[in-house]
Amino acid sequence: MAIASSSDKLSPSQRALLEAFFLFENRFCLTAGAALAGFCLHHRPTLDLDLSTPDPAAFETGRRALEAAAAELGATVAVRQHAPGFERYVVTGRGESVVVDLALERVPQTSGAKRVS
Repeated sequence: MAIASSSDKLSPSQRALLEAFFLFENRFCLTAGAALAGFCLHHRPTLDLDLSTPDPAAFETGRRALEAAAAELGATVAVRQHAPGFERYVVTGRGESVVVDLALERVPQTSGAKRVS
């Protein structure tokens, strides 16, 4: 699955990691600066990838999916922060690092899923 946007505001490493991650886990959404910069506003580069889910089971498997995605790319994963409902990782490969935040969204969703074309 190719993740397409009309801008190069996501780095090739960020884009590759997103594509690999979503092959293993599709219950997360890209949010915050990366979503805005890469797919909506195209206004600036972003330093990290914020992935959130309202699904506690998905959050529990998020680390394994990230590790599988990193392995697919020949990269390694280091834990930087581990707290209830929030985890920060650094994925390093080919001389580049990508910070990835996984978050459990605890606020109830007020609308249904949205499709991005």
